[in-house]
Amino acid sequence: MLDLSTPQRQSKKIIIFYLFKSIKGLILYFLFAAIGTKSMGEYGWYMTAFIAFIAVLSLLSPVVKYIYFTFHIEDDELIIQKGLLQKERKAIPLERIQSININQNVVQRILGIVSLEVDTAGSKAKELEIPGLERAFASQFKDLLQERKEEIVEGVSETATNESFTTQDASGNNLEVETGENTAVSKAKTSKKAVEDTTETMILQLGIIDILKVGITQNHLKSAGLAIGVAFGSWYKIKDLVEEYFEEWLQQFSFENVISGTSLGLAFAAVISFLFFSVVISMLLAINKYWDFSIVKKGTDLEVKMGLFNKKEIKIPLSKVQILEFHSNPLRKLLGFQTAQIFQAQSTDNKLGSVSVPACKEVHRVLLQHLIFKQPVEETEQELHCNPYSHARLRFYISSVFAIPLIGAAIYFEEYAGVVLVIAISFFLVFAAFMYGKNSKVIRDDDFVVFKKGWIFPQTIISPVFKTQAVEKWRSVFLKRRKEAHFRLHTAAGTRGLRYLKESALNKLINAINNEVICSEEKWM
Repeated sequence: MLDLSTPQRQSKKIIIFYLFKSIKGLILYFLFAAIGTKSMGEYGWYMTAFIAFIAVLSLLSPVVKYIYFTFHIEDDELIIQKGLLQKERKAIPLERIQSININQNVVQRILGIVSLEVDTAGSKAKELEIPGLERAFASQFKDLLQERKEEIVEGVSETATNESFTTQDASGNNLEVETGENTAVSKAKTSKKAVEDTTETMILQLGIIDILKVGITQNHLKSAGLAIGVAFGSWYKIKDLVEEYFEEWLQQFSFENVISGTSLGLAFAAVISFLFFSVVISMLLAINKYWDFSIVKKGTDLEVKMGLFNKKEIKIPLSKVQILEFHSNPLRKLLGFQTAQIFQAQSTDNKLGSVSVPACKEVHRVLLQHLIFKQPVEETEQELHCNPYSHARLRFYISSVFAIPLIGAAIYFEEYAGVVLVIAISFFLVFAAFMYGKNSKVIRDDDFVVFKKGWIFPQTIISPVFKTQAVEKWRSVFLKRRKEAHFRLHTAAGTRGLRYLKESALNKLINAINNEVICSEEKWM
């Protein structure tokens, strides 16, 4: 068993990792400084001396970080201490640990080290990170933290549930006797847990063909926008340096020269090239993110492994899962799969606690829901439909704010084709809102609240009733006149809801959910 009672340091390879990060951040700075020394004349040596001083600090900083970064376990707490001049100490109670993940980027993979990240129930992101551990050590460390946490939680539970009474023997001595029923129950739970901990179920494993299909069905405009943003950001960092040496050559590619020399055919080819590279970038991003993807149920946890350059190993306790979502689009529907999103309990309404499971076919969808929630959505007890006309009305009002001035400007400049275009786009937006409302509804059975919404990009959101923390009905003066209201369901993984539901039916739904939560003996965590 791993002994962490005394302060431990990371692998010495972390010095090289820190050094790489320092040098990477200083390369551009050194280049700009080198160019600046040319204009400083005889005073350039001051800049050279300053650069040398920064370089020495960059070489010493990784060693200092390594020496003054320690971790250990003390009194059921994980202790992290770091810093020389500005000391920092973090103490995390083991019972508050929510998940323990192992990640590995490209540099860490080359060095043969991994990063251990610990999340807690009260943190917005990772509570702490130990970036330089040997893989074998990190795996043992992870198992140790998980075992110690379970021991603490079980100890508290047994203390609360075990009952005893005091009696006296023939000599008058007090004897404390544990009830046989609780002892038997405790042993039965322990035996059941031991069996569960050895059970493994493979849910989904992706091959290269599956990953390429996922890449094809991604949001290509988003991928292209991300690539363009990275390209422009990198360009503006090195723009001055490049112009220093290639100014005359770059002038022929100025914006004015490019626009003046562009023909209709060239513009069409540029659009086609943009779409092609968007798809290629989406597929490359999918390969990098989902390479060697697998999700396995091991005991009472889901273990997810994925990543090519940035490898991740994520453990999700099943008891922490609050919401299960399934997302689709026309391409995914054509290929016969959806993307699942598993949401854990979080202290804030964010998506940092979610894990994507791509390429889920119907069999995987059913299996995921069964393993996480242990039962399927059964007969519908209640079904509420949104009012599609209310959705269309709101979209019409918003579209009119922009459409009317554009139509007026197009008529003024006698650009009647623009009038037709604006009207067509506005009509489509209003129609899309109508179809969104028509395909959106809330379903409730004895165990779940299910949201179905969307038209082109449909979503199915499943939340167990007993995990509900609050239900909310909201309405404005205008909604009150139409006897409609908005509905929100609050859980530890965030808020989900729908708009424009019939108020009388919504009141019945809220009462039914509240009654089921009160009567349920299940624990939400």
